[in-house]
Amino acid sequence: MRHTPPEPAKSPRKRRTAKAGDDKGGGDPKAGRHTSASGVSFRASIPPTETAIKIHGEGGARMLLDIAEDDLQGFLPALAMRGKTLRVTLEEHD
Repeated sequence: MRHTPPEPAKSPRKRRTAKAGDDKGGGDPKAGRHTSASGVSFRASIPPTETAIKIHGEGGARMLLDIAEDDLQGFLPALAMRGKTLRVTLEEHD
């Protein structure tokens, strides 16, 4: 008899790391995301893994963010900001 490993528990909110696409849509401020002439705001979380925050030996750091699928549209305008210097503010969101 073959042993079948159990399936992992499913999260109530599907999460994925955003990488592609470009949408100039604004989003809904009540949902925790918005765009303006100078910036973009969206909900995200820092995953609970060792590799989510990496400190470089040359004095820099890199942070990985998880964005829920229902918050992805608010993130998409950030793709146009690649390669630019950004001011980052992190706030806890309920």
